[in-house]
Amino acid sequence: MKNNLTLLFLALAISLNAQTPQETVDALYESINYDGKTIPDFKKGLKLFTEKAQFKWVSDSTVVSFTPAEFLKVYEDQIRQGIILKASEFEISNESEVYGNIAHFFSSYKAEIKMPQGIHSKRGINSIQLVKNENDEWKIAAMVWYDEDEENPLPLMLDDKHADDKTKVEKVAMDYLESIYKVDTTLLTSISPNLVKQGYYYTRKDSTWSVSPMTYDELKHTAKTYNKKGWIPPTAPKDVEILDMDERVANVKVYAIWGFDYLLMTKNEKGEWMVEQILWQSYNANDHARMVRKIRGENK
Repeated sequence: MKNNLTLLFLALAISLNAQTPQETVDALYESINYDGKTIPDFKKGLKLFTEKAQFKWVSDSTVVSFTPAEFLKVYEDQIRQGIILKASEFEISNESEVYGNIAHFFSSYKAEIKMPQGIHSKRGINSIQLVKNENDEWKIAAMVWYDEDEENPLPLMLDDKHADDKTKVEKVAMDYLESIYKVDTTLLTSISPNLVKQGYYYTRKDSTWSVSPMTYDELKHTAKTYNKKGWIPPTAPKDVEILDMDERVANVKVYAIWGFDYLLMTKNEKGEWMVEQILWQSYNANDHARMVRKIRGENK
């Protein structure tokens, strides 16, 4: 069991005053490295966790529970005994959700452990729960992980083998958004001429919704005119989130100043990702007001 435990992250010693969930997760991975010379500061690393944090290592036949302190003790002992000669672990990708003062990261990892008998590599998923304390610090409250096996390969979205496709999908979605922000129709090359686009526009004056269909030509006209006078501020929302993807299809959410869009993409025989359909919605009254405050820097 101890050898299995060493395959995961363990030396936690940097960026301990992280102010965002991602920074805490990054600190977790960045501090995993044991260079074979200097043993990490495990007492300092424990500050990444809440007082009663729990670990669970899950396999197809068992669940092993322990505290971060117990886990780090095993790790340190194996370093001092020469069982572990060098170790590293890094995050491949993640799917994350943050709500108020809680957060969850579904984080894929790759670990490499050098032992006297050779180098052992593993990939898998860390399920990490975080909470924000009274000092505005994000701490890890619990973590469960599972090593990749033949029956449970990494999801394509979280697999480094498909990083190139993920980058392409993100670029296509960002090009779509920036074609409107930057008034640049040349960024629409990955939009299908047969585009099917429909949206729902909220009118704050009378609190009603109306349907707004759009063809490819109308989208191109929108890109030419929507921000022609440069009214969109630099702080306007501009985010892309891949919701799901596989080898030939992807679903992406784009956050913009007008609302949010769902982009359905396909990958053609040339390896190009194309937007085939778009479904969008403008902000309602409350979300619009919240977005405006954020643009003005009135809230975090």
